[in-house]
Amino acid sequence: MNFRAGILIGGKSQRMGSPKHLLTHNGSTFAEHLVATLEKHTSHIAFLGEGSLPEHLAPYERIEDSNKVNGPLSGMLSALQTHREPWLFVACDLALLGSTSIQWLLSKRRPTSNLIIPKDSQDVPQPHFSFFENNALQDVLEAVSRGVQAPRLLANSSSAYSPRIPEHVEKELTNVNRPSDLERVGGAT
Repeated sequence: MNFRAGILIGGKSQRMGSPKHLLTHNGSTFAEHLVATLEKHTSHIAFLGEGSLPEHLAPYERIEDSNKVNGPLSGMLSALQTHREPWLFVACDLALLGSTSIQWLLSKRRPTSNLIIPKDSQDVPQPHFSFFENNALQDVLEAVSRGVQAPRLLANSSSAYSPRIPEHVEKELTNVNRPSDLERVGGAT
């Protein structure tokens, strides 16, 4: 199965106060953990957005955000325009993400869906852990032309599939947005 993985690192980290992809958990930065996890599934990994990286991660592809839209959707759009291939997108603050979750998401690919944006137990779309097929670029461009800025709103697209995230996967999708979240998962700045 051939696809690319994009780690979204372009956020301002205002609630955390420091770049989230450089926070540590179990001795690795979040960025290092995500690369190690994603490498089990694809050899094509890119960092989407601006932000410094540890020197040994410098060889990984960097894709700048699109200027057509703000927020995480800018990184996703730019990735889709740079490489017209399927993309697995993950936010840089998923310190607990593991292969089981990635396998679950990949198992949800369907020929009739260009976007897989799963929903959590509260029925909230989770685009920070999503999969976009080759044809998703057109869906994203159409949404942007209608003024969509938030990637969660792409779940409303007719070509989107939003499976319910099972409990064991949802635990791995804990976002670390604030110092209290980092403390809760046992990480450090």
